[in-house]
Amino acid sequence: GAAIGKDIPYDLLAATAELSEDELRHGLRRLQTGEFLYELGLFPQPEYTFAHALTLEVAYGGLLRERRHELHTRLVTALEGGGTEPSPERIERLAHHASRAELWEQAVRYGREAGGRAFARSAHRTAVRHFEQALRALAQLPETPETRALAIDLRLDLRYSLSPLGDFGRMLDYLKEAEALAHRADDPRRLGLVSAFLTNLYSVTLELPLASEYGRRATAIGARIGDITVEAPANTFLALAHYGMTEYRAAADLAR
Repeated sequence: GAAIGKDIPYDLLAATAELSEDELRHGLRRLQTGEFLYELGLFPQPEYTFAHALTLEVAYGGLLRERRHELHTRLVTALEGGGTEPSPERIERLAHHASRAELWEQAVRYGREAGGRAFARSAHRTAVRHFEQALRALAQLPETPETRALAIDLRLDLRYSLSPLGDFGRMLDYLKEAEALAHRADDPRRLGLVSAFLTNLYSVTLELPLASEYGRRATAIGARIGDITVEAPANTFLALAHYGMTEYRAAADLAR
């Protein structure tokens, strides 16, 4: 139960506890009688919660590292075998347990999916937490062209959630890291996108000469590779930079 977390769905506990149903229910009754666990509800399935965070911490802290690893691995298997369309909560659980089990590829995949779902509902702090968890997992994998591309994309994902939070310092750090990775990967499309987003960031922070410089780079890359997904944001953000410099004719031309 401590490996699962504070709230413990019965089906997940049953799938990982290696006990008969009678033993499991007897154990749960004992823990409820001792006021270690409370029952949260019976529908759509029984669910339990730890009465105190300290109980959870002590129980989890008493597990050997190998035992924790084994439990989290079994939890990933149980969650992946659910069969129905995964809910946001289930994806978050998968990301958490895959990371704890050191199943790094799954941790990256589920962490990014959890971040994307959180972003879609404007839960930006939660999205940032999941994207950063995915980045930490990605760092455990060998560097390949695919993982380099994903490392850039995750930093761009972070940019989308850090922007509404107004966390421009962290956004700049991630975009500069993405810029360096795109140069190393010789990836013009991603370099063009990063340059466009840096144009926007420097416009917002009123560093307009830098915004103009990055905007010219981004529009040049977009034109060279003929990719509208680069050209559109590059022209949009460079237009904003020119507008900030009161160069209205250039801004209008770029906007058109």
